[in-house]
Amino acid sequence: MPEREKVARGRNYTAAEDLELARAWIQVSTDA
Repeated sequence: MPEREKVARGRNYTAAEDLELARAWIQVSTDA
């Protein structure tokens, strides 16, 4: 997704997206 589109959608969307990514990474590192 282009950066401009991210900004247009708003910070809340980006923050939620980052949270989901971080959660997924934690899951992966915990399993490994």
